[in-house]
Amino acid sequence: MKQNIKYILLFLIIIILSGCNRTLYVPTDTDLIYAEMQGQDLGILNLPIASTYYNVTGLSLGHLNDITYSDSTLTIEKNGTYSINGGFSFTGSSNTEYHIALGVNGIRLNHCHAERKIGTGSDVGNAGFTCIDYFNVNDVLTVMVENSDSAKSITIHDINLNVVRVGA
Repeated sequence: MKQNIKYILLFLIIIILSGCNRTLYVPTDTDLIYAEMQGQDLGILNLPIASTYYNVTGLSLGHLNDITYSDSTLTIEKNGTYSINGGFSFTGSSNTEYHIALGVNGIRLNHCHAERKIGTGSDVGNAGFTCIDYFNVNDVLTVMVENSDSAKSITIHDINLNVVRVGA
């Protein structure tokens, strides 16, 4: 059913754009490159040094096609431009600012980043990011978190990362 809806929507988009004299590339299933990592109730992640990013571990594989998954990492298999969406819900220390970011080869991408300050220790916060970037073959993607204020831990309740190739 989902597959049929996808093709109906793509057909409608083609009809609409054809009236605008535009060309729309419609990928086949073999052209689609995507991956998803997710986690629920991952527990406490210690952040021993303030303003330092740490990789989130314990993520499981969701959907996958032409990207490699291993131990909470995704490895790009084809060069290209990718759309990335990430988000998480968490608890942490009162009056403390936490950050989430996409890591590429162990380095945080500045434009794939979000932050959230926890008001009280009982608050459940959420933060998410959306970005587009070019990745090369063998680039390794991770989800990274930071406590920018002090060396305190974070408890991750839900987390999700989606990566979809949108261009060559």
